[in-house]
Amino acid sequence: MKVTRRADSAKSGHLLISVPASRVAEVEAALMFLEEKRQQRGSHVVIDLIVRSALRNGWRPTPPAQ
Repeated sequence: MKVTRRADSAKSGHLLISVPASRVAEVEAALMFLEEKRQQRGSHVVIDLIVRSALRNGWRPTPPAQ
């Protein structure tokens, strides 16, 4: 799965996520759903879901460098 993002320097980047074979169909269906939502609500849908999931699993973001 590839999630495209725009960096602060206006360069594109990507994030690759490994998906177990047993969940490929589920993930593909969820991705299609999110892509439809992205067309409706903007490109932040996928980013928001990734960040929320990471926070639920104990990740704490570092403050941005100043």
